Amino acid sequence: MEDKVVFNEEDIFDHIKTIRNNIRLDIGVKMDCPGCNELAVSARQLAALSPRITVHLLDLGNVSRPLGPEDSYYGFRVPYVMVNRRYIFFGKRTPRQLVWMIAEAMGKE
Repeated sequence: MEDKVVFNEEDIFDHIKTIRNNIRLDIGVKMDCPGCNELAVSARQLAALSPRITVHLLDLGNVSRPLGPEDSYYGFRVPYVMVNRRYIFFGKRTPRQLVWMIAEAMGKE
């Protein structure tokens, strides 16, 4: 059985404050995507809490082909968040879920 990290609201703030490395969140969205706005807002909320977190929104609505060889898998399924250009997660997320994803990705590095 997998161990899952569970955060309450205070844990989110505490965890964000302890981040020592820079974290880049690439958010893939399309204008007609129902869950994309929620993911973008959640990521921006975390970035507002820590200068170590940067958010890059990628509007994939006008992309008719993959952006490059490394993007061929990610280019069309939205919403997605990529942590430090290495770990990708699909679907809308709350700030709590994003913190869990960041912790999961940072634990692999």
